[in-house]
Amino acid sequence: PAAPPTGLYQAPPMNAPPGPFAQPPAGPLSAPPTGAPPGPFFQPPAAPPTGFYQAPPMNAPSGPPSQPPVGPPAGLYPPPMGTASGHFSQPPAAPPAGPPTGVYQAPSAGPNGYPGQPQASPSTRSRSAARIDPEQIPRPLGAAEVIGEPGGKRYQTRSGTMPPAAGSTFCAIDQGNCNPRFMRMTVNQIPQDAALLNTSFIPLGLVIQPLAELSQYEEPLQIVDYGADGPVRCNRCKAYMNPHMTFIEGGKSYVCNLCNMTNEVPRPYHCSLDEFGQRRDRMERPELSRGSYEFVAPSDYSIRPPQPPMYLFVLDTSFYAITSGLFRQSIATIKSVLDYVPSSETARVGVMTYDTSLAFYNLKKTVGDPEMLIVSSVDDPFAPLPLESLVVNVNESRDKIDALLDKLPVLHQHSKTAHACFGSAAKAAYALLEPSGGKVLMFYSGLPSYGLGVLKNREDPKLYGTDKEKALFSAQDEFYSKLASQCTSKQICVDLYCCSPTYSDLATVGALSGMTGGQVFYYPGFNALRDGEKLHYDIVRNITRTTGFEAVMRVRCSTGLRVVDYFGNFTRHGSSDVDMAAVDSDKSFVVMLKHDDKLSDTREAGIQCALLYTSNTGQRRIRVHNLSLPITNTLSNLFRYADLDTIVNVQMRRSVQAALQQPLSTVREAFITNCVNMLYAYRDHCATSTSAGQLILPESLKLLPLFSCSILKSPAFRSGGEMHADERTFWWMLTNSMPVYLSVPLIYPRVIALHELPENAGRPSEVEGYINMPPTVAASSDKVSSEGVYLMEDGYHMFIYIGPHANPQFLQELFGNSAPDSGDISQFSLEKGQGTDLNERVSSIVRTIQSQRPSVYMQLRVTGPRDVLEMRFLSRLIEDKIGPEMSYVDFLCHVHKLIQAKYE
Repeated sequence: PAAPPTGLYQAPPMNAPPGPFAQPPAGPLSAPPTGAPPGPFFQPPAAPPTGFYQAPPMNAPSGPPSQPPVGPPAGLYPPPMGTASGHFSQPPAAPPAGPPTGVYQAPSAGPNGYPGQPQASPSTRSRSAARIDPEQIPRPLGAAEVIGEPGGKRYQTRSGTMPPAAGSTFCAIDQGNCNPRFMRMTVNQIPQDAALLNTSFIPLGLVIQPLAELSQYEEPLQIVDYGADGPVRCNRCKAYMNPHMTFIEGGKSYVCNLCNMTNEVPRPYHCSLDEFGQRRDRMERPELSRGSYEFVAPSDYSIRPPQPPMYLFVLDTSFYAITSGLFRQSIATIKSVLDYVPSSETARVGVMTYDTSLAFYNLKKTVGDPEMLIVSSVDDPFAPLPLESLVVNVNESRDKIDALLDKLPVLHQHSKTAHACFGSAAKAAYALLEPSGGKVLMFYSGLPSYGLGVLKNREDPKLYGTDKEKALFSAQDEFYSKLASQCTSKQICVDLYCCSPTYSDLATVGALSGMTGGQVFYYPGFNALRDGEKLHYDIVRNITRTTGFEAVMRVRCSTGLRVVDYFGNFTRHGSSDVDMAAVDSDKSFVVMLKHDDKLSDTREAGIQCALLYTSNTGQRRIRVHNLSLPITNTLSNLFRYADLDTIVNVQMRRSVQAALQQPLSTVREAFITNCVNMLYAYRDHCATSTSAGQLILPESLKLLPLFSCSILKSPAFRSGGEMHADERTFWWMLTNSMPVYLSVPLIYPRVIALHELPENAGRPSEVEGYINMPPTVAASSDKVSSEGVYLMEDGYHMFIYIGPHANPQFLQELFGNSAPDSGDISQFSLEKGQGTDLNERVSSIVRTIQSQRPSVYMQLRVTGPRDVLEMRFLSRLIEDKIGPEMSYVDFLCHVHKLIQAKYE
């Protein structure tokens, strides 16, 4: 398609007020106080730098590594007690017998830019050592990304090139294919037939994040209203009009790009064609020139008038919820977020509390003080008043809501009730919102022990690490899954805030969120001083992020392809539609495709995602995303255009579903098998003339062994008995809706040596609004010096690790203190060291990283030797041997042996 009109993609002036993705200003780190409303601290900018995920070229000449190891002298830093062998400057274990000779090589480019045959460097050909050089193996390291213009590198969506890395800073220019923030394919050239796909062992799927947030430098989606007639659609497959449909007969007819049917153009939509056969008004109509757009849905797309946003807060008032500070923190955050509820002129809010009884509150503006109504019949709960009295307009009844929130902490401060009727409270919330639908935010601090849905403590440590462990991940009662189905049918979404200090059976109660489009937030052993800020951020983010209510999603694809499976938080009532009571900007879904027939390599394969939803403003809309990709009949092209970030995200989602049915050991073995099969297919079909003593890695998948090894050490799939059932279930639920840009750092954490910061790191860059980010080091104990100070983040956690022999002067400059009082290293804080140049630079780096992960709050924690958090830091050095898990070097050797065994 023709280029967009001049000025359409102009970035806003640099002195314009920051948008939702504006970078925080440089300055001292300042987290928001626990009751504060969301400000710039909650406004995320673009994603992490591209350079962070780029490995060094594998055919570089041998010599001193560009980043020499910083490990301490031998014997200087013995591993702390209780840690696994291999930490802190331990030499890597020798590989198994029969390792490959030489360095692992990625293929160099061949003719026409396709991957060719790898050429070993002179040093490789002459070396026959039995060890692998750890400095030469692929890993996502490199210099930090250099941002040359606001918004990052420009990516034209119809350029035919690979989309930017999911975690990179980029600005997409929509030329007819949607922004990769919305949809990413595992391969960016579609295999012509099933035989080619099966030979490669690459899964054919896509990750869809339909309401993803755009950068402030990207064009927002345009809304098109065709009135009662609605959008133009194909008469056969019902695909929506898009840029890839072909107009013929002077514009009187068009050919659907998905099913190839010729349709007549409606008379009001007719337009003549230019000399190139394209409509003359194509640039004036978003559906003919953009890959993503929205239609205003006509009335026949709804079974009832759109409802205003409804938010019901269901608060636990049992003994632990009161003494831990959960109740007070929840009340303070709810009160502060009311000023930022989207569409507050129509949005409505209600409050419920529960322990061994249910309490509703009449907040209607015509009453005096808020009235409490107690329902003691927890076996048959009901709403004592109509919806209009218990869930009220935010603006009209704000004084009543504030008065209630001020009174509740005093009213329940002496609660001694240890039991809570969680199931009854959930049923009562359903009964209250049944007429309208809405969003329920439920807080609970223990296993449901009273009323409906009572659960037993079935946790048995003897089952951990055995094949019988999977019994802990199936629901022990159908009450919650049946209630979740009822909630979905009435358009009620449930978000759970689990704050229990003991087993709470997330595998059973989590169905309330997993089936309704909601989310589980997990704070084991909640403590207000430690977890209060995170709870505050999670509630604020939940209420203020873009959310669609009463959502239905369908994915259509070209003839010869079909959708075979979906993964995510939803309920499927049919074979093709996905129903969600609510969907938000942080949720993603996986769609798996399958060949029905051979595709024509002279055309492109089309995929269209349509999401019907109600916006925060109460308008019924259809959001449409389109992709049209080339079809290939060569295996080398398939590997060349593979997207590793998306592949591993899809594999993790499929493995979560498999783990619910199979022993974890079987699922873990499948990870290794998938890795071996893909690399063997490339080795066998695309690099046949290379030596059998080399492990050949395609350029696009050179990090596949590392990512596979890392996934096996992740909280979701780690073996052994140290993972409790609730914790593993939480990570499975999180993985099931995780966007691609968050799954990458979780697989391989980012580690920065703060004591070796380049002079420009943490300082403003040449592009206004950005800072220079430092390079990273390997997530390996070989790179952790006893004299160093390191910053680590994995998308969900952030640590500063202080080595036992760190320079006191450096600590004084960074934290304002060279040694904490009482030897408690957690007393170190960046806030206490404000004013020094080093502190300001590190604080800017921390703020930038936090802003790159808008959907989660990464609280900075300081740790060191013998600290309670040290093992959490060490367990994220995923290149090491951790417990029974192989080190990265050993895993490479193991994979190579399995590939060689296939030849034998």
